[in-house]
Order: sequence, then C-alpha cells, then structure tokens
Amino acid sequence: MSFVVTAVATTAVTGLYGAYSSYQASQAQAEAIEDKAEQDRKLAEAQMERDAAAESEVAKEERADARRRRDLIEASYAKSGVLLDGSAADVLTKQREVDETNIQNIHVQGGNQRALDRYAADENLKSSLYAADATRSAGKTSLVSNILSTGTSAMGAYGAFSRPGVGSAPGSAATGKVGAGTVLKTPASKANTSSLNFGGGTQLKRWF
Repeated sequence: MSFVVTAVATTAVTGLYGAYSSYQASQAQAEAIEDKAEQDRKLAEAQMERDAAAESEVAKEERADARRRRDLIEASYAKSGVLLDGSAADVLTKQREVDETNIQNIHVQGGNQRALDRYAADENLKSSLYAADATRSAGKTSLVSNILSTGTSAMGAYGAFSRPGVGSAPGSAATGKVGAGTVLKTPASKANTSSLNFGGGTQLKRWF
C-alpha cells in the first residue's frame, strides 16, 4: 500500500508543479505585456514632445520668413517712392494677416496630429492592459482547474489501486485462515476468485 500512496503522491505533486509553473508563466507574460505597454506609452509621449518642439521651430522660421518678405515689400515701396499709406499700407496689412494665418496653421495642424497620436497611444495602452488582465485571469482559472483535475485524478488512481483484487491474475486466489464451518459467497463477476479458509473446511468465496 505504501508503494501505491507514494506513486499517487508523486503523480499529484508532478501535476501540481506543472499547474503552478503554467500559472507563473501566465503571470510573467501579463507583466511583460504591461511593461511593454507602459514603455510604448512613454515612447509615444516623447515623440509627441519632439514633434511639438519641431513644430515650434517651423513656426519660428515661418515667422522670420514672413518678416523678411514684408521688409522686402517695404523696401520696394520705399525705393519706388511709394508712401506706406493707403493701398500700400493695405497690402502690408494683408500680407501680415496671411503670414500669421500660415503660422497658426502650423500650430493647428501639429496640435491635431498630436491629438490623434495621443488618442492612439491611449487606446494601445488600454488594449494592452486589457490583454494583460485577460492573460492573468486565464492563468488563475487554469491553475484552479488543473489543481482540481490533479486532485480528482489522484483520488481516482488511489481508489483504483486500493480495490481488492487489483494486480491479481485472473483465477488467482488469496487465502487466509479464520476458522468456522460453512462456505460464504459474495456474488460479483467471476473473472477472478479469492477465498478465505476459516479452518475445518469453511471458506469465504468472492468473485470480482
């Protein structure tokens, strides 16, 4: 019987170890998903900051170019002897408005793009965190299921090994002396037969 207990216990421990190893792997996978999601979010934020800085430089250059264009216009008027009033002044005013609109468009377009990038980064983060939670939950469910399955299998194996007659060849008999005077029979399958001799010709027979 000790051999049976040892074999069943070994099988159970092996099953539990495998179940826990799978559980640990699932938790490690979930953590890896979360770590990558956080890192991707930080990279996206850093890229948006670089884009904003580049946008400011572009707007700054555009403003400087606009100033130079207006200076050229003013110089051209001055060279031609045109006073900066009336229609000439209107031209410069209009040009200044156009230049400022172009500069603002740079900021608007950049801001819109960053809003889209931020939304995409947020959605990717949420999706990754959801996947991590699902992986972690699946690992826990699998662990419980494997533990229950291992326990059920172990109990079934122990019960099978501990039944009378298991391991005996068909037709073999197990005997033991008790002492009495009649033949007692317990009906079942006649595949195997065992008997107990009670002395004085008395036997207990059992088919199983």
